[in-house]
Amino acid sequence: SGAVAARSGRGRRLCRRRRSVVLVTHHVEDIVPEIERVVLLRGGRIVADGPARRVLSSRALSALFGASLRLRRAADGWRVGPA
Repeated sequence: SGAVAARSGRGRRLCRRRRSVVLVTHHVEDIVPEIERVVLLRGGRIVADGPARRVLSSRALSALFGASLRLRRAADGWRVGPA
């Protein structure tokens, strides 16, 4: 899958070389630290677009998924779980 490729060494190297990588996923954990821009969609419409550090937040994901979620950054990406 695309997410597996993005998390692999090759996918992460492409991101570090400033190559364009389009990753479509329903899993925040698939977003590697090298991905700088994130677009959040709901019902086919953009609800947030910008730098990952600004767009990815517990509040934004809770609103997007309609559940109380806690997001934290890890060395290899992002982790999300119940708040």
